[in-house]
Amino acid sequence: MKRFSKTIISLAFLGMLFSIASCGSSETPMSDFERKTRDIYESGLRDGSIKEQTYEEWLNSIMGQDGHTPVVNIGSNGNWFIDGVDTGISARGPQGETGPQGEPGKDGTSVITGSGEPTSATGENGDSYINLDNWDFYIKVNNAWVKQGNIKGSQGEQGIQGVPGQDGTSMLNGSGVPSTELGKEGDSYIDLETWNYYVKEDKKWVLKGNIKGEDLTDDNPQQLDFYLTDNNTYYVGKGNSSLLSNVVIPSSYNGLPVTGIIKMGFDSNIYKSMTKTIYIPDTVTSIGEQAFQYCSSLTFINIPDSVTSIGSYAFYNCTSLTSITIPDSVSQMGGSVFSGDNIIIYCKNSYKPEEWPTNWNSGCAVIWGCDGTIHSTDEYEYVVASGKAIITSIKYDSASISIPEIIDGYAVSQFNLSSLTFLNAYKEKTLISFDIPDSVEGIGQLPTFESFEHLNSFKIPNGVTSIGDLTFSNCSSLTSITIPDTVTSIGRQPFQYCSSLTSIIIPDSVTSIGSYAFQYCSSLTSIIIPDSVTSIGSSAFQYCSSLTSIIIPDSVTLISSYAFQYCSSLTSIIIPDSVTSIGYHAFEGCSSKMICYYAGNSDEWNTISKSDNYIYIYKIYFYSETEPTEEGNYWHYVDGVPAVWEI
Repeated sequence: MKRFSKTIISLAFLGMLFSIASCGSSETPMSDFERKTRDIYESGLRDGSIKEQTYEEWLNSIMGQDGHTPVVNIGSNGNWFIDGVDTGISARGPQGETGPQGEPGKDGTSVITGSGEPTSATGENGDSYINLDNWDFYIKVNNAWVKQGNIKGSQGEQGIQGVPGQDGTSMLNGSGVPSTELGKEGDSYIDLETWNYYVKEDKKWVLKGNIKGEDLTDDNPQQLDFYLTDNNTYYVGKGNSSLLSNVVIPSSYNGLPVTGIIKMGFDSNIYKSMTKTIYIPDTVTSIGEQAFQYCSSLTFINIPDSVTSIGSYAFYNCTSLTSITIPDSVSQMGGSVFSGDNIIIYCKNSYKPEEWPTNWNSGCAVIWGCDGTIHSTDEYEYVVASGKAIITSIKYDSASISIPEIIDGYAVSQFNLSSLTFLNAYKEKTLISFDIPDSVEGIGQLPTFESFEHLNSFKIPNGVTSIGDLTFSNCSSLTSITIPDTVTSIGRQPFQYCSSLTSIIIPDSVTSIGSYAFQYCSSLTSIIIPDSVTSIGSSAFQYCSSLTSIIIPDSVTLISSYAFQYCSSLTSIIIPDSVTSIGYHAFEGCSSKMICYYAGNSDEWNTISKSDNYIYIYKIYFYSETEPTEEGNYWHYVDGVPAVWEI
């Protein structure tokens, strides 16, 4: 399209010109245009508006250059932009009216989890449920839960053995210069008398310096935070000291004594502290709650005899702290002050003060009546408490570990179980056996030996109260295991896939057998369940294909789902009248001729809650102490063995 550039002509008039140009004769469209433009030209000459121009010059002057299509977009401020210029006009129109209300959506469904089979009161139609005991999956249909299957996959293949980690080093402490027999290469030692710091190099202890430093009175070079109390003393916090490797808390500040560590004073839950050692002066009487919580780099801290109270979680999750000594001056102790499997707590008290809560140590190993002074032989490190030795670590590395009864003339009373985790035989999973005298008690948490395929025998020491989940799972060579009568609970899957285990005695201290406890123990031929056990977890003996008979004690009230499923050699079982519930498929896949000797009568049997209409038992005999007069299947004991009454 053309535009006039010099002579001022209205848009309407230009439109007329183009209309004339386009609407003329198809044979001579230019003659009309030329005629009209010449009329305009000549009129201009007459009125003087056109001067000194030929028709051609005038015509060219009024015909402009070709135009272009503008670029239109919306800017970051929401306005229309044309060729990059803000028009100032918003591209967003006014708010429209609210549309009509849409139709309500359908009710959603929920995925629910729990322990055991779902009850009818649980959930709504369409909901899903997962039984965390055995991973059965249900959907609720017509107000009833319908099992759809099991979502747990089969056992995966053993993963590739990882590269053994390097031997760790220990932070030791004691009174006086360390002896050459103490510790191993790379270990550190702090003399609690002088606060001299040593490192063992080339089998010798090399003095590296002194961590106490000068008494910091009025200066604050470590940029600690100080908080004035109502008693005109100071409590201290970390301030900007987190990047310091060693922190020395001064005994005074601005002429006033420092008497406490403030709550969360050195807490490193958010900002990680690099501090490895902390010196607390003997003016401090109180360590606040969470004072050193999450100080994961901390390897040494002293607690002076002046301290009388330690708050809850004060040293919680200090994962590098392997030992600490609590003076007998501490009368107030919070809950869960410590945590972790590798720390040993040396208490100068001979026993736990009554004022201390039971959970103060969160299950960490405690040695009473001990100041933490480390003694050493070629094979062990130990402390002395109440005239007896307590082995804290093993210095030799062997696939077969046997704890002695006597060391350096001291009777050994306790052994730190977590020390096993520092052995190469543990790291590389090459441990073959572990033996410990009955007189030696284990302290600390029993480590996990999952997939130690060379382990063939293990004696769990007295003092251990629980066997945790997966503790000996997949120890395919394990033939012998001894469980002491201090154990009260057996967790989930502790002996799963122990395919060489032939027999086991569960002590009468145990009250529950966890789910999958002995699953796939295919060589297990006998097991004694004590009358202290009240429940047998789901799949507890599933796939124990060599098990031929089992006696359920009178204390058991629940036989969970799949408890004895696919025990294909199981031909007899004694079930007491104390049982009130038998779970899904508890005896499915057992011998087709399996006989159940029930200790009650038929009416009592019928009152038992059974998840299956058919419980996969070939024949049931009911107990009758005297010879029955009525027809039916009855049994009694003869010399302690079930015998059928012949009627």
